[in-house]
Amino acid sequence: MSYTNSPAYNMSKDINNSNNSNNNNNNVNKNVIRTFFDLCLTLPNIGLFVFYLIFILLVPLILIAINKSNLITIYLPLLVPIAIVISESGGRKVRQLYPLKTNETKLIGKVSKLLLNFMAICGIMWMAVSNGINKNSLVYGVLSGIVLIGVVFLISPEFIPIVIREGDKYLEKKDAKMKHNIHKYGIGLLFIIILYVFDIVFTEVSYRSLSS
Repeated sequence: MSYTNSPAYNMSKDINNSNNSNNNNNNVNKNVIRTFFDLCLTLPNIGLFVFYLIFILLVPLILIAINKSNLITIYLPLLVPIAIVISESGGRKVRQLYPLKTNETKLIGKVSKLLLNFMAICGIMWMAVSNGINKNSLVYGVLSGIVLIGVVFLISPEFIPIVIREGDKYLEKKDAKMKHNIHKYGIGLLFIIILYVFDIVFTEVSYRSLSS
């Protein structure tokens, strides 16, 4: 009996075919991801469309579907910091999502920024009223709203771009940068978490100081 007809040869052949199939699937997945990023960077304003589709439409619908609509009050104010991270990390093709430089702002950028600011303000007012009712304290509700306004509209636009740029420079020196600026998104989202924790802690500390 020849070796090519042996069970061992057939088993080895099957394993090789399986590995080749897995490699082909991985290559297809990588090509799909690469094509998506290329599309976002090629078509004008496609990044804005993807952002509004995911963050403005799908995420709130998912929260409502899983009976977590109370989280929308927390989520809406975060739209501005998230948009800043994407605008800063995604390059000029998504810069009009939440433009920070006046000389680079186009009409669509003004409309997008105005819409995101409006939704964030609605979320802040909603959250401030809810906090005041839950704590049975008007002072706490007003204080939480003021602190969050400072974090969203004063701290975020000033410090998120700086943190992302400095983090990018540091990783470039360490030769640890990632494709498609994924490291920038990671740095930005981490800083948003830090800001969120700062908002909670500062609000609680300030309220206790005023109450004592």
